[in-house]
Amino acid sequence: MKLKPKEQTVILLALVLLVVFLIYSYIFNPIFNQYTKLYEQENLYKSKIESNIDIIKNSEIITNNYKIIFEKYKITGYDEEELLKTKQEIEEISRSRRLTITKIQDYPVKDMPDYKQFQFQVECNGTLDQITSFIYYLGRSPMLFDISRLKIQPVGTQSDDLRANITISRIGFPDRNASASLEQKEGMPDGA
Repeated sequence: MKLKPKEQTVILLALVLLVVFLIYSYIFNPIFNQYTKLYEQENLYKSKIESNIDIIKNSEIITNNYKIIFEKYKITGYDEEELLKTKQEIEEISRSRRLTITKIQDYPVKDMPDYKQFQFQVECNGTLDQITSFIYYLGRSPMLFDISRLKIQPVGTQSDDLRANITISRIGFPDRNASASLEQKEGMPDGA
């Protein structure tokens, strides 16, 4: 069976379109998609490199700021000494705010890999203004205080005083050099 020239042209055109479609779908389109992905990754890496270059350029400033912060919040003594300093700071703030502390209980020191956390349960009596002022000045203290729990209740029906139970925590960064020298001194015999 012989096809007419018009039918041959239509079949040939259909075959050409099919071949073009297959070449486009299986060769050009995957290559184009891969190129687009590579281009996007290159732009992403360029932006990361540019931000890292900014960090590298400012590394001295960042390091100096870190040293300032570390020095400010560095723990220089034993845990007991730091607990005592922290208690004294809390008591000093409460006295300056005319707040009566009825009880301070310290919890065991949480020794994290990079810092230590000191936590206290404080029970105090005072007016709402005194309690809020106390909390405000705790937040402004250079000891990095954080209040994780606060419970306020009235003392009695006839009084304006309130009883507050406050869980206060503080972090400090141990000075590795100081602790090593303290450990060496402790290991030395007396008279050495």
